[in-house]
Amino acid sequence: MYLNTWNEFRHEIYDCFLRAKDALFNTVDALMTETQAKSLPEVTQSLWFERKWSSIGCVAKMTPM
Repeated sequence: MYLNTWNEFRHEIYDCFLRAKDALFNTVDALMTETQAKSLPEVTQSLWFERKWSSIGCVAKMTPM
C-alpha cells in the first residue's frame, strides 16, 4: 500500500512540471537523497543525478519558478 501511495505522489509531482519533466524530476530525486550536499554542484555528484551539471542551468532557464 505504501509503495502505491509513493508512486501516486511521484506521478502527481511529475505532472506539475510544465517543461523538462525528466530533468527536473531527476534533480528533485538527487536533492532528496543528497542530504550532505551544500550546493547544486555537490548535488550533481549524487548517484541519483544521472545528468550532466549543465542540464541544471538549462532546466532553470526553461522552467518558470
